[in-house]
Amino acid sequence: MRRWFIGCVGLLAITCAPSWAARVTQVSPQGEVAEVRQISVRFDQPVVPAGDPRLPAPFTLECSSAAIQGDGRWANASQWLMDLRTALPAGTSCVLRAAPAWKPLSGTLEGPQEYRFSTGAPTVVQVQPYAGSPIEEDQNFLLKINGAVRLQSLAGNAWCEVEGLGDRIPLRVIEGPTREQLLRERRLTQDAALWLLVACERPFPPEAGVRLVWGAGIAAAQQPQLVTRTPRSFAWKVRPRFTAEFSCERERASAPCLPLRPMLLRFSAPVPRQMALAARLVPAPGSQGKVIEPRPEPADRGPMLSEVTFAAPLPENSKVSVTLPADLRDESGRSLANASNFPLQVATGGMPPLAKFSGAPFGILEAGPEAMLPLTLRHVQADLQGASTGGRVAIKRLDAGTTDEQLMRWIAKLEKYHESELTAREAGRPKSEWTVTERETDEQGKVRDIKRDKRIATRELSLLAQDAEAKRAELPQLKTSEPRSTEVIGIPLPQTGYHVVEVESRVLGHALLSTRAPMYVRTGALVTNLGVHFKRGRSSSLVWVTTLDRGRPVAGARVAINDCRAQPLWSGSTDEQGIARIERGFDDDEANCLSSAGLMVTARKDGDLSFVFSRWNKGIEAWRFNIPTAAGTGADRRAHTVFDRTLLRAGETVSMKHFLREETERGLAMPTADSLPDTLLITHVGSGNETRLPLAWRGSRSSESQW
Repeated sequence: MRRWFIGCVGLLAITCAPSWAARVTQVSPQGEVAEVRQISVRFDQPVVPAGDPRLPAPFTLECSSAAIQGDGRWANASQWLMDLRTALPAGTSCVLRAAPAWKPLSGTLEGPQEYRFSTGAPTVVQVQPYAGSPIEEDQNFLLKINGAVRLQSLAGNAWCEVEGLGDRIPLRVIEGPTREQLLRERRLTQDAALWLLVACERPFPPEAGVRLVWGAGIAAAQQPQLVTRTPRSFAWKVRPRFTAEFSCERERASAPCLPLRPMLLRFSAPVPRQMALAARLVPAPGSQGKVIEPRPEPADRGPMLSEVTFAAPLPENSKVSVTLPADLRDESGRSLANASNFPLQVATGGMPPLAKFSGAPFGILEAGPEAMLPLTLRHVQADLQGASTGGRVAIKRLDAGTTDEQLMRWIAKLEKYHESELTAREAGRPKSEWTVTERETDEQGKVRDIKRDKRIATRELSLLAQDAEAKRAELPQLKTSEPRSTEVIGIPLPQTGYHVVEVESRVLGHALLSTRAPMYVRTGALVTNLGVHFKRGRSSSLVWVTTLDRGRPVAGARVAINDCRAQPLWSGSTDEQGIARIERGFDDDEANCLSSAGLMVTARKDGDLSFVFSRWNKGIEAWRFNIPTAAGTGADRRAHTVFDRTLLRAGETVSMKHFLREETERGLAMPTADSLPDTLLITHVGSGNETRLPLAWRGSRSSESQW
């Protein structure tokens, strides 16, 4: 038994000896490769101590070309790398041999001791312009080769292909001053021998796909027997033709240009600045107009321009010609491909009709017998003179007797109808008009009909047409029925209150709507002499009311605060200083709101009405002034821990003292005992491990912990 046991041990020793030897599991590169910049050797186990990349190299490199310079390093305990300072030239054969003096960390190096690779025939390692970029019709190409090429072997083995043409276009090598100048401009003279300048024997058509093929059979200069075996290709797309495109804004596709908007002349390629600015708008013969010169965009200050603008306003109802200089060329010297389109005949129409309120959907007017709401009109004056012509101005007034809920509902309705869309259902249309059927093609090409909610622009809908309380407004300024150019008139609003003003115009509808139905323009105007100011706090708030005309405090004004659903939260009156003090805060409840403007604060005095919303802060937002803000009525809490020290070793104990305070309008305050936390959470940032400790407070002042 004893001899058998010893023999087994000896057998085990012999069997396990190979597991102590290291083997190479991967060597890169091997065989024939196009470009070599790094050599990698990976072992099946750690072969050097980890942590020092400067340990001796396990292999040496010998190549057929000149001395190879590289820097060896250990990436980790089982991988060795050699970074070559320059890529191996074409036709280079190399042998990677195990260094005789090198030994692995334990045992010996088993397996092959040599590995061979070569770079093969010359190949393209870089192209300029870069593949995929747009090229010119007669583009030259710079090819960086990894070794000298036998130029005679390019014939028939390297060529160009053009999309749509079945023929191979021969490649031409460019030498001499042209190549030398290009290499100097691109700072490529240091390795000039590796760069080849070539061109295709015929120009390319615009917007065509182009491929340069480095085919099989291209030989090395010093080793003609070494030829490429696998073709490579590089693709580009030829730039579009050089064209000039004119555009202007129109009411409809068939309508003339709007004189109210600028005209644009855009070039498909950059043009020298002087040539671009030589374009003109020339009036038709016999007209009294003036020649109009273009102007570039303010940001375009370079020697080349891609577009110029003929600034508005332009002459109305006139015919002009867009002319270009006869010698117009782009930056590459190309002439204009669509030069036959110029001079281009262009017509301008009249100024489009317009009805616009200066403030929409809300504005404030100071009350008085001469209070007027400004309305800008153009070419619709005759349409607004009376109901017989189809146009009118309707006004609905909500006075001081209106409830806050009614007031908020109308304000919210006006916001909803301001430059937006509604579904046909929301607009009150019959159920048969709620949906529309649209035809859609899916990814498989199948056509199907889909029902969608029909949407209607709010400018096609009237708010006051069916309102019995709405009254027609007289516009005494419109004395004639002739359409006139732009003018501002005033709609008389002599009474205080909130006014919903709506303009209906068939002229606007025929010009701007596809349905040719009447178009509606509306706003809300508050006519008052009361200014309402609201300062909202966490535990108290303040409302003060002043007169608009003199800024004096208004005593005895009835003040009410409503939530976003128009439900009352507080009411009271201002004192002799015009101030109403509210000893409470207000929480925001966003559910089922009528208005997104927050709380509504109203004030009434002697038949006058005014209001303000808590979110009316455009231009004076707190973030603009780096002011901290809070929300809700609960006090913010500030917690702070004082450590006996913060530099610790494993196993040491840290002592901590914790403080907790609440921020109030009078400063920091002690929290109540029943609201104090009872647990301390310590998180280790590196690992995410958490430790929880109990907290015992000394009243409300502080708590101490040790960990």
